Amino acid sequence: MRISLLEFATRGLWEALTFVISVLSFCRIKIGGNKLKFIILTVFFAVMVFLIRLLPISFGVHTMLILVVLDIIIMMSYKVKIEDLIKNTVIVSCMLFLSEALNALVLTFTHGKKLDVIINDPIKKIYYFTPSIIMFMACNFIIYMIFYKKRNVKDNTQEGGDDTKNIGEIG
Repeated sequence: MRISLLEFATRGLWEALTFVISVLSFCRIKIGGNKLKFIILTVFFAVMVFLIRLLPISFGVHTMLILVVLDIIIMMSYKVKIEDLIKNTVIVSCMLFLSEALNALVLTFTHGKKLDVIINDPIKKIYYFTPSIIMFMACNFIIYMIFYKKRNVKDNTQEGGDDTKNIGEIG
């Protein structure tokens, strides 16, 4: 499914930002001192998503390519174990798919056959699918707070340390 530049600027960047923050958070990597590196990674990922979605391949294939690209970018940038990265990328992807499916289900019940018109109009699509991004952000925040924040979330600057990494301190 192709996206317009308007969708990229209004939805794509927010979705990429949330996706990257969630994967890094679930991998217990704190976004610290090197924010420029994080911003560049997020924008690069968003651009890659845009370009991959322009390829003439089926939807599932470019979804897999997008996830592989994200894993490679994060692995190279932040030295995360590939096993943790793949697991957390799959978790975050499932949450994104569920939030979009729930939003589409609500739109189907409220707009019926007009859903095709919404999906084919970039402005309407941005407006009507913004709740899925909000749900995606909220779900990631809640899951992070429940499952990850309570487990070993110490700062690396404390004595003893743990497996939590601070992005600003990584090479």
